[in-house]
Amino acid sequence: MKFWQHRHDIGITLLAVLAMAALVSAVILAFQAKAAEGALCAAMGLLLLAFVQLSRFKRFRGLGFEAELWETKQEEAALLVDQTRQLLGVLAKTTLTAAPRMNRMMTGFTRRELLDLSDQVERLLIAAKAPTADLKSEIDRLISVDMIIPIANRISRRVRTRVEERRKAVAERFGSPITDSVGYGEALKAEVYAVGSHAFEWNELGEDRKAWPDAIRRRIQSLEGFDAAERAALASEVDDRLLDLEAWTTSRSIRRADVFFSEVHTDD
Repeated sequence: MKFWQHRHDIGITLLAVLAMAALVSAVILAFQAKAAEGALCAAMGLLLLAFVQLSRFKRFRGLGFEAELWETKQEEAALLVDQTRQLLGVLAKTTLTAAPRMNRMMTGFTRRELLDLSDQVERLLIAAKAPTADLKSEIDRLISVDMIIPIANRISRRVRTRVEERRKAVAERFGSPITDSVGYGEALKAEVYAVGSHAFEWNELGEDRKAWPDAIRRRIQSLEGFDAAERAALASEVDDRLLDLEAWTTSRSIRRADVFFSEVHTDD
């Protein structure tokens, strides 16, 4: 395309040069009293100039008069192509944003299908020179959410189990009926409520998904009502899942394909 456009531009330049040469020759011949020759050169020069102007039009119909500027149509076509590419990018992102959410309605795509679909759409958009920024952001986010939920749920369940154990221990210690309500309330606050405050939901971890694994590790180490051995055992239980999450959120890599491509987990 560029080659033919280049040849077209050279041809127009040559026509313009010939037209100017013919007009200059006409003036010189007129001064030499060669009217016939001068008129012929002038006519030729004007005709060549007309061709130069007409070359700018895609269509031309006599004195009717219908014409379309070639440059204008090229600009309109380029604008249309650019708008189409932008539209493709918007539609593709909308589709890939909606697709992973379908799994929340008991239908839709598996994780492998989602990633295959997003890769295919991205390749097509790149080939069409359409925008691909943030194309996979929602898929990446929801996969990260599906990976963190069972980890957070496991820790919170352990915390709630320990809370019930502590509550029963406090109730047994104060007996029934409770005669020391003040002491009972203080014991609940110190031994039960303090432990229960460490139960959490995944969305309390913040928006920075790369920071989630370390945030979970810090939460485990700061658990009240658990000794060092219990905290170490719980950390070991979730370590593989945290490493999977870390690989995905930091480099979008899949550490354990068999686990990653299993059906989406929302619990243990």
